[in-house]
Order: sequence, then structure tokens, then C-alpha cells
Amino acid sequence: MKTAYLVRYGAYGDHCHMSNVIKALDELGYNITFEYNYKGAQIHTYNPRVNTHKVFEPSEQLKTKKSIRDWHLRLNAYQDNYDLYVNFARSLEDGLIASEDTPEYFWPLKDRRAKNAHVCYYDRSMIWAGLTDKKYMGWTGEIYFKKEEHDHVRKQLEPYRDKFVILWALRGTMWQKAVCHIAKDICNEWLDKHPDSVIITTGDAPCKEWEWVSGHGTTIAPERGLGDGSASLIHKSGRMPFRQALNIARYVNLVVTPETGLGIGAGVLGVPKIMLLTAASLKNIVGNDKNDFSLQSDAWCSPCTRAIYNTKSCTINPETKLPICVDFDKDRVLNRMEEAYELHYMQNWDEPSDERPVYM
Repeated sequence: MKTAYLVRYGAYGDHCHMSNVIKALDELGYNITFEYNYKGAQIHTYNPRVNTHKVFEPSEQLKTKKSIRDWHLRLNAYQDNYDLYVNFARSLEDGLIASEDTPEYFWPLKDRRAKNAHVCYYDRSMIWAGLTDKKYMGWTGEIYFKKEEHDHVRKQLEPYRDKFVILWALRGTMWQKAVCHIAKDICNEWLDKHPDSVIITTGDAPCKEWEWVSGHGTTIAPERGLGDGSASLIHKSGRMPFRQALNIARYVNLVVTPETGLGIGAGVLGVPKIMLLTAASLKNIVGNDKNDFSLQSDAWCSPCTRAIYNTKSCTINPETKLPICVDFDKDRVLNRMEEAYELHYMQNWDEPSDERPVYM
């Protein structure tokens, strides 16, 4: 049997965007060993297509020159010991997303877009693994859950089975993913107009605080003012792990997120979603997805195809101190939500399936 050794350290979305390669290699008859970091474990742990799972967290385990040298030697040895060795480092990072330590970060915007904005990340991962045949383009990813995980989430959501349930992520890890400041007006207006709806908010721990002073000199309290205290809006920011939020996404009627892993995971699951895209293009993130209602920011600089770890090169809204790309127009988002609402259906709560209906 042919053997493959895959390496991917990255964020949740990065792991989703290469999970299509695992499926392709499995179908080609490879025995797959896969080394990933802790965030990768949230995506891949129960993937039956992977024969051997290895968890390695570089940020914690590469702290000395010796550990770094031994790590390089170990990975180099795999290139000779396996029929196929693929390290996905820099496959998207620098490949299609310019980082600040590269000249490309400072290219003219039109040149970066011409190079990066017209390739889907899923397709890029296939090409990186050497799967260049046209039949491998257009795939999406896979995520597997245990029955116990399904049972737990279905029990949580059972009271809302007759509602139109929306999972709303307030922000991601970077400042061009902070759409929390537009959530209050949109969510409250939606709930006023659609009393049959329930909105579940999610995000990291700061999203639940009454006072959150950002590193950009402004105070943002994402959950303050959201909802009227009734059961129609449920705050879960900082109160559940990513994998649980992703499994909840599977059972709701609509997911609204910034450009982050939860939205990418919703795309894997085929859930109707609206991703509010800023740095990446629609083709990059959702180009192969079904049931997609995503929006590109109206900002002149979006998509910039850059990794924004600091915003000193961004145009900043003086009022919010956030990049202008996150200032999505309320009506644009509400109109997209209405489109998804018109097409909604209720999930089968009894038999979770890997297959979901597709809106044509």
C-alpha cells in the first residue's frame, strides 16, 4: 500500500481548507499519517480516512535550538520514508496570503489581487499536494463528529426546533475579522421583524465582557445591547469550545460569521451561511461552497489578500479605530439574511447525516 505523510500546523480554517486532500488521497489508496497542531485536532481527530494521527504544537515544543534541529531532521526523514510527503506550511500563507515580512505585502493592490484573489484555497491545497488533475478542482472539505457530540448538541437545541436558528460569530482572531460592532443593530432589527427566530452568539471570551478595551484605543462591548433579555438571543461567547460551536453550526438554519474558521467549517458542512469577507476574496474562501450567501466588504481595499496581524498599513475608521473593511452596511447583511430565510428548511433532528440538502 502506498503511504503518505501530511503535515499541517495552522488555524481552524487552514485545516478545513486542506481536508479535501485527505479524502482524495484516501480514495487513491494511500495509508495516511497526519501530523497537525492542537487546532487541527479540533478538525481531524475523528477523521476515519487518517490511519495514524500525530499531534504536535510547534509553539510549545520548539523552544530550543536542539528541538528545532531535531524537528527538521525528523520531517526531512519522512520525505525518504514515505511514498508521498506533503508539508502544507506556506501553502496558503505567502502562497495566496501575503505576510508582512514579504515584499508582496507592499505590492500595489491590483498586483496582489491579480496573483491571489482568483484561486480557491481548496484548489490551492490540492495543487500543493500534487493533485493537479481537473477532477480534483472544485472540492470542499470534511469534518467528522462522534454520535455523542451530535446527541449533546441536538439536546441543547431541541427547545428551538420550531424556530429559525441563527449562529452569529462576533469576531475572529484578527482585527479585520471584528464585525462585532455591527451586530447589535442587525440582530435586534432581525429579531423585531422575525419573532420566529433565535440568535446564538459566539466568539472568544472578551466578547462577553461589559467593557472590552481593544488594542486600538476604543471600547467595544459586543454583547451589550444585543437582544432584550428574552430567550430569543442566547449569548455563548467564551462559554463553549470551537468544536462545539462548529457542531452547533451543523444544526442551525443560518450561520453568520466574519472571515474565520467557524464560517469555513459551516461551508464544509453545507450549512447556509453568510461570511463577511474582508482580506480574502469570495473565490478564495467560499468559491467551492454550496448554500453560500457571503458578502465582500465594500471597502476600496477589500480584498487585500494580506495577513493583517497589525493594522498600521490599513485605512482605519476614526470612530471605531477598526479597519474600514469591517464596516459592513446593515441593509446589505439583512438582505442576505432574508434570502437565506426564504430558503430555509428545518434540519432532521433524529438522524444526523453527512449529507445535507443543497439549494440550487
